[in-house]
Amino acid sequence: MDCEDDIVVADGGDTTIWMGMTRTIRKPGCYLDYGIFGSLAVGLPYANAAKLKNPDKRVLLISGDGSIGFNFMEFENAIRKNLAIVVVISNDLGWGMIRHSQEIRIGHAVEAGTFIGRVDYHKMVEALGGKGFLVEKPADIRPAIEAAFSSGKTCCINVMTDPTTVSPGSTALANVGAYKA
Repeated sequence: MDCEDDIVVADGGDTTIWMGMTRTIRKPGCYLDYGIFGSLAVGLPYANAAKLKNPDKRVLLISGDGSIGFNFMEFENAIRKNLAIVVVISNDLGWGMIRHSQEIRIGHAVEAGTFIGRVDYHKMVEALGGKGFLVEKPADIRPAIEAAFSSGKTCCINVMTDPTTVSPGSTALANVGAYKA
Protein backbone atom coordinates (compact mmCIF):
# COMPACT_ATOMS: atom_id res chain seq x y z
CA MET A 1 0.00 0.00 0.00
CA ASP A 2 2.02 2.92 -1.21
CA CYS A 3 -0.48 5.25 -2.85
CA GLU A 4 -1.31 8.36 -0.88
CA ASP A 5 -5.05 7.83 -1.36
CA ASP A 6 -5.14 4.15 -0.34
CA ILE A 7 -7.53 3.34 2.50
CA VAL A 8 -6.38 0.81 5.09
CA VAL A 9 -8.79 -0.78 7.56
CA ALA A 10 -7.62 -2.79 10.58
CA ASP A 11 -9.66 -5.30 12.57
CA GLY A 12 -8.98 -8.02 15.10
CA GLY A 13 -7.30 -8.11 18.49
CA ASP A 14 -3.58 -8.63 17.95
CA THR A 15 -3.89 -7.60 14.29
CA THR A 16 -5.16 -4.14 15.16
CA ILE A 17 -2.47 -3.77 17.85
CA TRP A 18 0.26 -4.57 15.30
CA MET A 19 -1.29 -2.20 12.72
CA GLY A 20 -1.56 0.56 15.30
CA MET A 21 2.14 0.18 16.05
CA THR A 22 3.35 0.05 12.45
CA ARG A 23 0.96 2.01 10.24
CA THR A 24 1.87 5.17 8.39
CA ILE A 25 -0.94 7.63 7.80
CA ARG A 26 -0.30 10.02 4.95
CA LYS A 27 -3.56 11.97 5.12
CA PRO A 28 -6.77 12.03 7.17
CA GLY A 29 -9.48 9.49 6.46
CA CYS A 30 -7.15 6.85 5.02
CA TYR A 31 -6.90 4.60 8.09
CA LEU A 32 -9.86 3.07 9.87
CA ASP A 33 -10.09 0.82 12.89
CA TYR A 34 -12.57 0.34 15.71
CA GLY A 35 -10.78 2.60 18.21
CA ILE A 36 -9.86 1.93 21.78
CA PHE A 37 -13.40 1.14 22.93
CA GLY A 38 -14.67 -0.12 19.61
CA SER A 39 -16.23 -3.30 18.41
CA LEU A 40 -14.28 -6.27 17.11
CA ALA A 41 -15.34 -7.52 13.66
CA VAL A 42 -16.25 -4.26 11.96
CA GLY A 43 -13.50 -4.65 9.36
CA LEU A 44 -15.45 -6.07 6.42
CA PRO A 45 -18.37 -3.64 6.83
CA TYR A 46 -15.89 -0.74 7.17
CA ALA A 47 -13.98 -1.86 4.05
CA ASN A 48 -17.18 -2.25 2.04
CA ALA A 49 -18.40 1.18 3.15
CA ALA A 50 -15.01 2.76 2.37
CA LYS A 51 -15.07 1.32 -1.15
CA LEU A 52 -18.69 2.37 -1.74
CA LYS A 53 -17.85 5.91 -0.61
CA ASN A 54 -14.52 5.99 -2.49
CA PRO A 55 -14.90 3.77 -5.58
CA ASP A 56 -11.70 5.07 -7.19
CA LYS A 57 -9.47 4.38 -4.18
CA ARG A 58 -7.78 1.11 -3.28
CA VAL A 59 -9.15 -0.38 -0.05
CA LEU A 60 -7.25 -2.94 1.98
CA LEU A 61 -8.48 -4.61 5.16
CA ILE A 62 -6.14 -6.49 7.44
CA SER A 63 -8.03 -8.63 9.92
CA GLY A 64 -7.47 -11.44 12.34
CA ASP A 65 -8.91 -14.86 11.61
CA GLY A 66 -11.18 -14.80 14.66
CA SER A 67 -12.56 -11.39 13.88
CA ILE A 68 -13.22 -12.14 10.20
CA GLY A 69 -15.59 -14.95 11.16
CA PHE A 70 -18.15 -12.65 12.76
CA ASN A 71 -19.17 -10.92 9.54
CA PHE A 72 -17.70 -13.30 6.96
CA MET A 73 -20.76 -13.11 4.70
CA GLU A 74 -19.96 -9.45 4.08
CA PHE A 75 -17.63 -10.97 1.47
CA GLU A 76 -20.77 -12.02 -0.43
CA ASN A 77 -22.07 -8.46 -0.16
CA ALA A 78 -18.80 -7.09 -1.57
CA ILE A 79 -18.79 -9.62 -4.42
CA ARG A 80 -22.44 -8.95 -5.28
CA LYS A 81 -21.79 -5.20 -5.36
CA ASN A 82 -18.53 -5.65 -7.36
CA LEU A 83 -16.43 -4.01 -4.66
CA ALA A 84 -12.77 -4.55 -5.42
CA ILE A 85 -11.55 -4.70 -1.83
CA VAL A 86 -8.52 -6.68 -0.74
CA VAL A 87 -8.72 -8.48 2.59
CA VAL A 88 -5.58 -9.83 4.24
CA ILE A 89 -6.33 -12.29 7.03
CA SER A 90 -3.65 -12.81 9.66
CA ASN A 91 -4.39 -16.47 10.32
CA ASP A 92 -2.77 -17.58 13.58
CA LEU A 93 -5.24 -20.46 13.93
CA GLY A 94 -7.27 -18.90 16.72
CA TRP A 95 -8.09 -16.12 19.11
CA GLY A 96 -4.46 -15.09 19.51
CA MET A 97 -4.93 -12.21 21.93
CA ILE A 98 -7.08 -14.32 24.25
CA ARG A 99 -4.82 -17.38 23.89
CA HIS A 100 -1.65 -15.42 24.71
CA SER A 101 -3.19 -13.51 27.60
CA GLN A 102 -4.34 -16.82 29.12
CA GLU A 103 -0.87 -18.30 28.69
CA ILE A 104 0.62 -15.29 30.47
CA ARG A 105 -2.01 -15.12 33.22
CA ILE A 106 -2.72 -18.80 34.00
CA GLY A 107 0.15 -20.60 32.33
CA HIS A 108 -1.85 -22.23 29.53
CA ALA A 109 -4.57 -21.43 27.02
CA VAL A 110 -8.05 -22.85 27.28
CA GLU A 111 -7.92 -24.50 23.90
CA ALA A 112 -11.68 -25.04 23.56
CA GLY A 113 -12.17 -21.28 23.63
CA THR A 114 -9.09 -20.04 21.80
CA PHE A 115 -8.23 -22.52 19.04
CA ILE A 116 -9.97 -22.13 15.68
CA GLY A 117 -7.67 -24.29 13.59
CA ARG A 118 -6.81 -23.97 9.94
CA VAL A 119 -9.62 -22.45 7.91
CA ASP A 120 -9.17 -21.94 4.18
CA TYR A 121 -10.83 -18.53 4.06
CA HIS A 122 -9.40 -17.92 0.59
CA LYS A 123 -11.26 -20.94 -0.76
CA MET A 124 -14.49 -19.81 0.90
CA VAL A 125 -14.21 -16.42 -0.84
CA GLU A 126 -13.54 -18.17 -4.15
CA ALA A 127 -16.69 -20.27 -3.61
CA LEU A 128 -18.65 -17.03 -3.26
CA GLY A 129 -17.22 -15.71 -6.55
CA GLY A 130 -14.21 -13.72 -5.35
CA LYS A 131 -10.51 -14.40 -5.72
CA GLY A 132 -8.41 -16.11 -3.06
CA PHE A 133 -4.73 -16.45 -2.27
CA LEU A 134 -2.93 -18.57 0.31
CA VAL A 135 0.34 -17.15 1.64
CA GLU A 136 2.65 -19.25 3.78
CA LYS A 137 5.93 -17.32 3.38
CA PRO A 138 6.48 -13.62 4.20
CA ALA A 139 8.14 -13.02 0.83
CA ASP A 140 4.87 -13.94 -0.90
CA ILE A 141 2.72 -11.29 0.84
CA ARG A 142 3.55 -8.31 -1.39
CA PRO A 143 3.13 -10.25 -4.68
CA ALA A 144 -0.24 -11.54 -3.45
CA ILE A 145 -1.40 -8.01 -2.56
CA GLU A 146 -0.27 -6.69 -5.95
CA ALA A 147 -2.04 -9.54 -7.77
CA ALA A 148 -5.17 -8.99 -5.71
CA PHE A 149 -5.36 -5.28 -6.51
CA SER A 150 -4.64 -6.00 -10.18
CA SER A 151 -7.53 -8.46 -10.35
CA GLY A 152 -10.22 -5.84 -9.80
CA LYS A 153 -12.20 -8.34 -7.72
CA THR A 154 -13.09 -8.86 -4.10
CA CYS A 155 -10.04 -10.75 -2.84
CA CYS A 156 -9.01 -12.66 0.25
CA ILE A 157 -5.36 -13.24 1.08
CA ASN A 158 -5.14 -15.89 3.79
CA VAL A 159 -1.74 -15.37 5.44
CA MET A 160 -0.62 -18.15 7.76
CA THR A 161 1.09 -16.36 10.66
CA ASP A 162 3.13 -17.52 13.64
CA PRO A 163 0.67 -18.45 16.41
CA THR A 164 3.34 -17.99 19.09
CA THR A 165 4.06 -14.28 18.55
CA VAL A 166 2.70 -12.27 21.48
CA SER A 167 1.57 -8.67 20.97
CA PRO A 168 1.76 -5.95 23.62
CA GLY A 169 -2.04 -6.03 23.60
CA SER A 170 -2.04 -9.63 24.77
CA THR A 171 0.27 -8.72 27.63
CA ALA A 172 -1.96 -5.79 28.59
CA LEU A 173 -5.07 -7.99 28.50
CA ALA A 174 -3.39 -10.55 30.74
CA ASN A 175 -2.79 -7.82 33.31
CA VAL A 176 -6.40 -6.58 33.50
CA GLY A 177 -8.34 -9.81 33.70
CA ALA A 178 -8.92 -12.26 36.48
CA TYR A 179 -8.75 -15.51 34.54
CA LYS A 180 -9.48 -18.64 36.50
CA ALA A 181 -8.33 -22.01 35.22
